[in-house]
Amino acid sequence: MAVHAYRAILQETQNKRQEAIFSYLDPRRLEMCIDREDGDRIAIPIRSQDIAIKLETIFELHGRQFKKDKKSEEIKPNKIPILPNLAKQLATVNQDEAKSTIWFHWLISIFCEGNGDRNQSARKPPKPNGKRGNWKSKTALEQLSFPTNDLPKEIVEEFSKHSFLDKNENLSLKQIKESGCFDNIQDFCEWLDGLWLEYHLLQKIESIASKVGIIDYGMDFNIDLAGTEQGFQFDLAFTYGYQIFAISCTTSDDRSLCKSKLFEAYLRAQQMGGSEARVALLCFAKDIEGIKAEIIDLLSDKQIKIFGREHLDSLDHEIFEWLQENDAELNQ
Repeated sequence: MAVHAYRAILQETQNKRQEAIFSYLDPRRLEMCIDREDGDRIAIPIRSQDIAIKLETIFELHGRQFKKDKKSEEIKPNKIPILPNLAKQLATVNQDEAKSTIWFHWLISIFCEGNGDRNQSARKPPKPNGKRGNWKSKTALEQLSFPTNDLPKEIVEEFSKHSFLDKNENLSLKQIKESGCFDNIQDFCEWLDGLWLEYHLLQKIESIASKVGIIDYGMDFNIDLAGTEQGFQFDLAFTYGYQIFAISCTTSDDRSLCKSKLFEAYLRAQQMGGSEARVALLCFAKDIEGIKAEIIDLLSDKQIKIFGREHLDSLDHEIFEWLQENDAELNQ
């Protein structure tokens, strides 16, 4: 059919002494090709830096829209890091395995579980299926404060700088609410429970975006998907030229969870960005090379990247190198 259409159009334009231009995209070489009847084909390389496209435009091309809140307003992705200095200190602390262990013990045992006293815990009791309980009500949370004497000093100092500590040097949720950093105190609980990692990465991307050619970026993309209640989500994503780069984040070191998050991000990125999409996982697993080795059997090596806790302070440099590797691959 394609050949027939080509010949029909060519003959019609020749009869009318008109010129027909036939072009197509060569996906293997990433070239726009222009065929000429009386000469060699013209190949125009497509470079990422020559094309600028926003993430929202890509979603719209696929008929996708952002989910809406209770006011029927679109839930736009976040572009501004929240508590970037505190997130940076948490990243630094979690690069040290001993300090990281202390941090997670405090977060789970003291903050989430109240050190065994449910009256002092931020979370409700576990659900019957064994999953963690939800956060307590806003009113209940505002009454709580948590000792910080066992925390790494870097974190306590950062809490103090933001006036989050009461006169007893306890982390006061009431004072955090009054600071205005969050719309409600439950948002802070989510931030402390792991969202800080996404905001840390967002800060790193923001710091290099204009220097390296990142066109559009954001965090927490909530997209409607027909037939599902929750739709699907990108933790973080950015566009580099015509390509989507999606990154899934978790503070977990559970191997199975890390792999499932990477697979999900890969599938979603493929849906939106096709075979040229690139995907990364930022996690706290100890054997990130082992995870990658298992996944390479199923996914292309050039399409995925895994960052670990050892990369937390240098994520901006790691992302820059990722883009350079991508450019080198496309130019082969």
